[in-house]
Amino acid sequence: KKIGDGPNGEVYLESYKDLDEKRYCAAKIIKLPGDLHSLEKLEKDRPEDITQESWLHRIASEIGHKLNKVKLMRGSGNVAFLEDYKIIKKKDGYVVYIRTELLTSAQEFIQNGAQNKETALRFCIQISDAVRQYEKAGLLHRNIKPSNIFIDNHGDFKLADPAFFKLGISNPE
Repeated sequence: KKIGDGPNGEVYLESYKDLDEKRYCAAKIIKLPGDLHSLEKLEKDRPEDITQESWLHRIASEIGHKLNKVKLMRGSGNVAFLEDYKIIKKKDGYVVYIRTELLTSAQEFIQNGAQNKETALRFCIQISDAVRQYEKAGLLHRNIKPSNIFIDNHGDFKLADPAFFKLGISNPE
């Protein structure tokens, strides 16, 4: 079941069995390049001495490297944890499959405002902490916006989708 989409891909509700227990997660599918606009951006950013195939391979490798860092952050409080990922080479590029914990969007909370000062303060502290955790891992979160902030089963706020895989953009490390 499709539960979201964005400029780089789509997100689906996925279920799987783990030790005979049915579990749910979010599965994001990113195509590299995604569309004609993405391909044009790739071509604009590609050094002249590198083929398109080599350039896509370099970007896919960079995505894998950074996803490994996010995967190692599992249990870092206010960062949505990455359960697993896979990068598959296709004839016209790559497909990146990312499986994360299933969370509830905090967009309504953000748009309607906090019910009280304590919740607003907790929100600010937890999202700031998530940004700090990304930085400690050597990653710059480039996509802080309401649609990337979630609430877990315990009412804690989590930041997801660091967008370091924006086409042709390298993350300063």
